[in-house]
Parts: sequence; C-alpha cells; structure tokens
Amino acid sequence: MFICSINLEIFNIRWASSIVELKKEIFEGCEKLSTIEMTGLKLKTLDEDLFSELPQLRKIYLDYSDLEALPEKLFEHNKVL
Repeated sequence: MFICSINLEIFNIRWASSIVELKKEIFEGCEKLSTIEMTGLKLKTLDEDLFSELPQLRKIYLDYSDLEALPEKLFEHNKVL
C-alpha cells in the first residue's frame, strides 16, 4: 500500500497499464493533496468515495483512461473542485 507523506500535494502516476483499480486507502493521510494526475491508467470505474478524504483537491487528470462514467457522488466532499 502507498503511504502518503503528510506534505504531499501532487500525486502523479502515468501509463501504468497494470493499475485497473484504486481503493480509497491509497490516499489515506493525504489531506494536503491538491492535484492528482492519473493519465493512461486502465481504470474502468472509480469508487464514489475515492476522493472523499481530500479536502484540498483542486485538479484531477484522468486522460486516456478506460473510464466509461464517473460515480454521481464522486466529488461530493471536494468543495474546492
């Protein structure tokens, strides 16, 4: 499991075709995270609470993913988006 640095502001992972799923726990302890770049991943779906513990999240890049739709409540807890 990824352990987040308390001061991490940008999470960047690109073109990792073996990543097909992300769990909420990957961002545990990342309260200062403001940007997520996940370009080229083979994600098909995202859990609706994936970003719920990221109050500073402002930008998300999901270019070239296999996502078909985003959950309706995906950004419900992200007030600055």
